[in-house]
Amino acid sequence: MTGDLPASDTANSNTGPVYGAIVQAGSVHGIVVVNGSRSREFVSVDFSGVPDLIGREGDLAALSDVFTGRPSKPIVRVLTGESGVGKSALAAAYGCAHQDRYGSMLWIGGREPDEQCRNLLNVLAPGESAVVNPVDVLHGVLATKNDRWLLVLDDVSPLDVRRLVPAAGPGDVIITSPTAVWRPHPVIEVKPLDLGASADLLLDVAEGLPEHAARAVAAVVCGSPRSLLRACEHLVTNRAVDWMSYLRLHVKGAADFPSVSGMARRSTIAAGAVRDGHPVLFAIDRHGRLVRRWDDSGWWPMDEPEPLHRVASSSLGPGHLEVFGVTGGQGLVHRWYEGEPGRWQPWRVMATPDQVSWIAGGSPRDGEQNLFAVTVEGGIFSRCFPDGELRQWSPWREIRVPEPISAVAWAGMNRTTGHQELFAATASGNLLHRWYRAGGVWSDWSSMDVPGHVRTLTAGSHQQSRQHVIVAVDSSAVLALYYGRHGWEPEWTALPGDEAVVALTCSSPASGRLELFGTSTSGTLLSRSYRHGDGWSAWEPFER
Repeated sequence: MTGDLPASDTANSNTGPVYGAIVQAGSVHGIVVVNGSRSREFVSVDFSGVPDLIGREGDLAALSDVFTGRPSKPIVRVLTGESGVGKSALAAAYGCAHQDRYGSMLWIGGREPDEQCRNLLNVLAPGESAVVNPVDVLHGVLATKNDRWLLVLDDVSPLDVRRLVPAAGPGDVIITSPTAVWRPHPVIEVKPLDLGASADLLLDVAEGLPEHAARAVAAVVCGSPRSLLRACEHLVTNRAVDWMSYLRLHVKGAADFPSVSGMARRSTIAAGAVRDGHPVLFAIDRHGRLVRRWDDSGWWPMDEPEPLHRVASSSLGPGHLEVFGVTGGQGLVHRWYEGEPGRWQPWRVMATPDQVSWIAGGSPRDGEQNLFAVTVEGGIFSRCFPDGELRQWSPWREIRVPEPISAVAWAGMNRTTGHQELFAATASGNLLHRWYRAGGVWSDWSSMDVPGHVRTLTAGSHQQSRQHVIVAVDSSAVLALYYGRHGWEPEWTALPGDEAVVALTCSSPASGRLELFGTSTSGTLLSRSYRHGDGWSAWEPFER
């Protein structure tokens, strides 16, 4: 099967003939001539039009070395990495470089894979596309092929992969996914480009850009090919804006990168800090999309592998920040930021003790962090990432509770001694707490009297040996209780506002200050702050 893809009929340009059955079920349409005798409009890919990838020679060589010989059954490799790092382009570039190995080359995207398999059958097995089980039929066609074939499963979820990977046939399978854990399939991690490769990509695409400017832009954009190419597009098409002006826009969170509208409806939130004076706020919108914002930047997407409905944040120390998310299936995913300049690592799946409904995290001292998970049955489990030679998460450990729990919050009052405190809202609306001192053990649970049914809570420390616990109760009131030099204050302080608050989080960006964030029933993001000696400010809209 040979044919030509007219450049006018495809989204990707093609400068030469297409060899073998080159087929994609995705979003790029074209006309392919099959055996020179019949035309069929279907969804196609142009492997031959992929440009050379700068800085990916090692990744291409790794794929080439794996897919050698004559396999008796499919060989599978998973390309993982953050969104925009170039996983799909790498898969396409491999196909472009090794067309002579394959008789058929197929591509299935992550959306509606069954319908895409029907499109493939339209070409590979005309008349078979009307079957009820197109995936199984496609696998049967591939199993009987004499020539070697390549199948790319692009941005496919782990839940779909089990049924989409063929069990038989002389073929190679490349899976691309932001999820890092794929058992039993081996993984190749596609990392962001280093500074040199990023600058080379800018110089190659952005005509006339000086080398020193390319390195400056590359240092800010931080290695994502998608972001680098968008930077190129901006610099090439907006001649009125020079690269220095562009950098100033970018640092402020300009809209030329994949930023997110700050006025979207917010639901769950979490706050953290990369270091003192550099707070980061995470928010989930009503569609389950996670975004982040730091200092005075705009909102930026976190490219989560699936919609999230809870989020928590923690830090091992300056220069590190970790975010945890609860998926719709009550599973856990996490990724972290570290380094100078820092980069976000790809999302990874975390084992869970059971289905999870709530999470909270915190760091009792530099180099350590704890994670707490509330299960759908109302239990609490914890695990820690300890300091020392063994740098891995401990097994989950159950924390016994006197009654079912709906939510938890964590606070660390003293990083020198490792003092930490855990607060828990029960399903019946009560508030419990227990505390831990370094070298000791956790105390028993104690009840805290709250004038109302507790719906949600947060806790934080603005200064050593001082902390706050803040709750929202069923009367729509937000209440705060302060722990100082003489212990807990006798009365809760009301934090009144114009709207009812449904989610809370807090963070201390600097000593003596605590920032409190809340989302209202309308999805508006609110904030107020506590300063030592001045007390609480009033609620204000965080986004204007």
